[in-house]
Amino acid sequence: MTDVLVRPASMSDLSAICAIEDDSFPSPYPRFLLQRLLQYHPETFLVAANEADLLVGYCVCSINDRTAHLISIAVQRNHRKRGVATALLDRLLAHLVERGVDEIWLEVSVNNREAIALYSKSGFARLNTIPTYYSNGSDALRMHLIITNAAAGLPRETDGNRS
Repeated sequence: MTDVLVRPASMSDLSAICAIEDDSFPSPYPRFLLQRLLQYHPETFLVAANEADLLVGYCVCSINDRTAHLISIAVQRNHRKRGVATALLDRLLAHLVERGVDEIWLEVSVNNREAIALYSKSGFARLNTIPTYYSNGSDALRMHLIITNAAAGLPRETDGNRS
């Protein structure tokens, strides 16, 4: 596992975030959208930096009342499978617990097996498939985690029903 420092993102990180985004997705978010996400979600836009303080990953989520939505998580290609995404997700979930958030939702490409495995390992339940969700026409898998259960060590939701 790579030692990384997970911290809130700043505007000075934007170019590195864009480079990670461009390298990670077939239809990357444009710079202006990532900038807006950073402006609107400064507490939940996190970056992972290596020992040389070079960014190797990021994640961002929105919060609406007691519900969060994971917008994006990405790790630089040569730092994947080293625990960076897990470190980002763990830090994000800890922050959401502190904020009193009860649940988090996400969508992930049905073809992104590594990400689906990461989310499943973190306790997310698979809910349903959304046809042609992405701009390239591929389907998405919607996943959900009840954060309060995960934080308390209780059984996690598996049937997809909301309480």
